[in-house]
Amino acid sequence: MNYLDNDPDTEFINDICNDLIGAKILISYNITFLNGTTDSGLIENIDIVGNSIQDILLPHLQNKIPTIEKGPKQKSPDFWNRNRSYEWELKVFTGSPRFDVSNYISYIEQLNKINGVNRKMFKTKYLIFKYTKRENYIVIEDFKLCSVWKLLSYNGVNPISLQNKRGTWYTIRPCGFSNIGDDNKYPHTFIKNICKSILMCPNKLEDRNEKIQNINKQFTRCIFTDCLYAINNLTLSV
Repeated sequence: MNYLDNDPDTEFINDICNDLIGAKILISYNITFLNGTTDSGLIENIDIVGNSIQDILLPHLQNKIPTIEKGPKQKSPDFWNRNRSYEWELKVFTGSPRFDVSNYISYIEQLNKINGVNRKMFKTKYLIFKYTKRENYIVIEDFKLCSVWKLLSYNGVNPISLQNKRGTWYTIRPCGFSNIGDDNKYPHTFIKNICKSILMCPNKLEDRNEKIQNINKQFTRCIFTDCLYAINNLTLSV
């Protein structure tokens, strides 16, 4: 099913990011002293590079897609596109993916905002880079682009994959890298498990049934709108 709110540049962004697989990334410094002399070199603390891939990737994307822009500082999303109509989240990891998708309570509240389901599910995509440390540089090993419903796991103790500390749910976490983008994960799977998680959540969460009803209503409206769009296009092409 093709959802109405997919970013038109999705395939282009996917191709650009896939071209980075195998790329070697180094970070350097350049100092200019008061007397006019300079010094430069490579920084060996490659954790700095891992945390700075966002700043490295953004100008690379903007060279080919001028409508891409940086998101708000230390807030979601990492990138906007097409006059901030679409959101892109960047996640990087080495080893196994243990990054945070979002704070759990914050994500539930965002889904419950006006058009929150459309924005967080269908207008948001995730750029996921796997890298390896090599001496004083990193190498991009692999890349995947996906929507949120293909990023999570639904086979664990909890309805969705998340970080549980001493009975408190903190952050939503991804599934294993090989399972990201699994074709057996569907939007309704995500909605069903998100709603189930709201009922089960041990944290303080008010108006649970109202939140579930609102999320389901928004999701139904998204699917209905998309079906009408597909029917109209089919009629016009006949």
